[in-house]
Amino acid sequence: MTLNLNTLSSLFVKALFVIILLELFLLGSGQFISISGISLRMLFYTSAIMLSTILILQGIKTQRLVFLFLLIYISMLSFSSLLGTLNGASISSILENIKPLIFAFMIIPFSLFIINLKRVYLVGKLIKISGLFMSVSLISLLIFLYFGYIDFNAMYIILSSDANDFMINNADIPRIFYKGFLYVCIAFIFYTYSNNKYKFLILSLLFISIVLTFTRGFLLALILSFVFISIIEFKQKKSFYILLTIFIGLAILLPFYVNIIGERDVSDSIRILQIKEVFDSITISSFFIGHGYGIGVPTRPNGMEITFLEIFHKQGILGLFLWIGFLFYMIFNYLNIRNLAYKKMFKPFLVSTFFVYFQSLTNPYLNNPIGMSMVLLAFSVLLVILNIEKKERMVQC
Repeated sequence: MTLNLNTLSSLFVKALFVIILLELFLLGSGQFISISGISLRMLFYTSAIMLSTILILQGIKTQRLVFLFLLIYISMLSFSSLLGTLNGASISSILENIKPLIFAFMIIPFSLFIINLKRVYLVGKLIKISGLFMSVSLISLLIFLYFGYIDFNAMYIILSSDANDFMINNADIPRIFYKGFLYVCIAFIFYTYSNNKYKFLILSLLFISIVLTFTRGFLLALILSFVFISIIEFKQKKSFYILLTIFIGLAILLPFYVNIIGERDVSDSIRILQIKEVFDSITISSFFIGHGYGIGVPTRPNGMEITFLEIFHKQGILGLFLWIGFLFYMIFNYLNIRNLAYKKMFKPFLVSTFFVYFQSLTNPYLNNPIGMSMVLLAFSVLLVILNIEKKERMVQC
């Protein structure tokens, strides 16, 4: 087979996209691999935006909804930056706030690449592979550490980084937490709705690794995600059985888990203090439009653990409406997908979006590339499905 220029170009775009996604799914905050302050994620982001610009200049059009989202998003960024300036925030503080938020522009390359169901399937496959890889790696590493085959101090040095992607300690049972484990949970969601013949074994492996992260937020967000999809699909018995299985598993493991994980009074008290500081600083105007970027609270002058608390503090109810409205747009359109096969394909993306939103109630994920990437991918997948259904209805007419 002779490869022409268009075929080579298509293969290059696909290869770059796969590499970008694997970096997002596997490399946590994206700061773990960096040289002189320039991370691999920054390079991939720049490459994706440049490639998208070239494709658009060549005549490939972006979808209207993508343009509309970016128009609203840019308006919000500009307004909150101006508001922060008027309230006395420094330029450096404003830029520090905006830096992770500009990742939302990845909606352009995502929507330009995810143009058919094969690409949708590819994204899901990469998520499952990445989550399974991290799960096996975590369990293997913990076993080697526990039995002394790997020196704990040496591993601590290897995993330590300025980005604080890893938290590791040597208690009775070695513990390793990695920011990228978010995608172990997302992989769990995707395997839950897959037809893999090894599904039960893989789900068991993923669930064990999630428990071994000793992160209450992961378990709580997973439960809430399945509960939420069950609420909006209350007529489906399958969702009930999935919920029942999860609750039984948690009931069995919870006493053991709580005993090992211990108390988290310090982290909880910090979040409570931030909530108090945010509420103490509320004014009539800030309630609706926030204080602007660059304006923090005494304990957190730049970023906060609770995503929605930070959005409310800096952008007010207006900022919360943007992200909540974005979520409800996806829910509304999911419920109106007519083709059951398409609905089944989009379901794990939607539940994973729920997971990111619920996880953001206690941690900074939605306003960070780690969590934002999943939400943007879900939105891009939804647009593909809506366009396919629209074309099918036109043909039928």
